[in-house]
Amino acid sequence: MNVENGCGQLERSCRRATSRDACHLYDGPAALALHLEELKRLRSSPINRILPCHGDPERILGGGYEPSFIDATIRYVEAMNDQAPEPEIWRKPLAQAVSEDVKSGALIYIPAYEDVHASNAALLKAYRGKG
Repeated sequence: MNVENGCGQLERSCRRATSRDACHLYDGPAALALHLEELKRLRSSPINRILPCHGDPERILGGGYEPSFIDATIRYVEAMNDQAPEPEIWRKPLAQAVSEDVKSGALIYIPAYEDVHASNAALLKAYRGKG
């Protein structure tokens, strides 16, 4: 079963028990500040579980992620958006960049996201005129 199918099945089975909140979707480097604001706003909501439509299928089918998932995402986005000329996280592989959140259980490391992380860094470098 792929992730989207698993999430769709969970969503259909939990539709009456879930609350959906409109949240800004990341729309490139120019929108990072708004993205962070929205993540922080979402984090202030009374959330028990998060069922994203991507990620580890077993975690999603097993009930999803804890609210610490949002905290981990905030830390990642803040580190990526650090105003240093070239933030340290840009040079690290994803496994190193999120290792503390993986150790705590807030995240599950998925090797396929290494390419996403590298793409994020490249987009930010280009946006800042460094790439």
